Amino acid sequence: MNIHDLFPEIVFETTTIEFKQFLNEKSPLPWLKTVDAFANTAGGQLYIGVKDDGTLSGFPHDLVDGIVLSFQRIVKEHFKAPLAFSFTYPSYREDGEERYLIVVSVPRSPMRPLILSYEGNSLVFVRHEAKNSAATYELIREMILSSEYIPYDSQDTGAPFDSARFSRLEARYREARGKPLTEKVLQSWGFLSPKRTLTRGGALFADDCRDPITTVRACEWAGLDKTGDFLIEPTSFEGPLFDVVDFIVSYIEKRTIALYEKRPSGAKESRPYPARSVFEAAVNAIAHRNYYEFGQEILVDLFPNRLEILSPGSLPSGELLTHELNLSRINVTHRNPVISRVFVGLQMMECEGSGFEKILDEYRGAGETLAPFLDATGSYVRITLPNLRTPGIEDAPSPEITHLLIEGEKPMDAKILSLCYYAPRSMEEIAVHVNRSVSTKFRKDVIGRLVDQGFLLLKKEGKRNLYRANPAKVFPLGPKES
Repeated sequence: MNIHDLFPEIVFETTTIEFKQFLNEKSPLPWLKTVDAFANTAGGQLYIGVKDDGTLSGFPHDLVDGIVLSFQRIVKEHFKAPLAFSFTYPSYREDGEERYLIVVSVPRSPMRPLILSYEGNSLVFVRHEAKNSAATYELIREMILSSEYIPYDSQDTGAPFDSARFSRLEARYREARGKPLTEKVLQSWGFLSPKRTLTRGGALFADDCRDPITTVRACEWAGLDKTGDFLIEPTSFEGPLFDVVDFIVSYIEKRTIALYEKRPSGAKESRPYPARSVFEAAVNAIAHRNYYEFGQEILVDLFPNRLEILSPGSLPSGELLTHELNLSRINVTHRNPVISRVFVGLQMMECEGSGFEKILDEYRGAGETLAPFLDATGSYVRITLPNLRTPGIEDAPSPEITHLLIEGEKPMDAKILSLCYYAPRSMEEIAVHVNRSVSTKFRKDVIGRLVDQGFLLLKKEGKRNLYRANPAKVFPLGPKES
């Protein structure tokens, strides 16, 4: 029996009709593409239980509910934006048995592009004739401009508001504003819907928030790019968004050395990355990232000469930039109004979006070669903060250090760890520094012991071995007196 026998108007697959013999649960991408393409184009109907040539295969009655439940579960896993489906179950008889088709009607989404998240990738498809194809950047821009766009953080979760889940947010607000956080304030932020249910943005500030979409991955690299394998203490964090900001700031502070400039008024702290610049860059990355980019994370990469903070998604304006030094001219339209209002309420962000100006102020006078800059593609926005101590980093004075307990500690251990704190050093450099020869005993009993206990990290560079102090076990106290 053919689909044409049940529905005379249907002959072939079209822009709005597709046939699937069954739902492949282990490899669902082919039919998920169709759902996404229908939602991003003109809507459509997915006929499950129909072969590509229109022949009906159908399902017995007792399998239908399970297939529908599987469809709904898999769609929920791969689309976080709400989708409104409807199902019908046309029946027919074959060999005396009642069999059913499952027809899924997919409406055109009011929030386009609808993003399909699959194996860590964010995908957008459109439908043309009877085929699904990846949307071009230009087409995605058209979708955004023509859709009834609702920001991710403004969507209603349907979860009832429970003030007990937001005790830390309330404490931060009270500290910043000197008064209690009321539901009236939360309503003004868009934190709550008129029905007192949480919006998605509000949920990201809950004490117990562990949403993967808040994940930040941070790593320190020994080389000037990611081509080498010498990375130090890679780590990640997910949680309430104000904690994500704190994590980024703390990560950078722990891995950089503060120097102190003597002034008549007292010592002034100086860091390779000004604390205010790091804070503003972190807030900007979190407040303006594209939260529809599921499976992507904010990346914090610390190199010897720069700090990079990468945020998923394009600029809200869609502008493409390469090494843009004039940060003050960049459009600061808020992609996520709820998140931005919460940060403003906590005094972590200013209404006028002056974060880029503050970053520029901290670097003013450093010169163009050490000026912060921004790159923006259709996939990410990355701000780069140059290390203000980049010149002569290899020759910077070794810091005074402390460290965790070393088994069989020798008097020269601290001197070695101090030498290797700023940059990787060769065996020969280390031996000269502690006035020893590169003997088998030195290699095994001194360097080998520190490597085995994790105090020195080893990188092989061709035939050379380079060693660097592990910042997870070695901690600077400050610079040595010259």
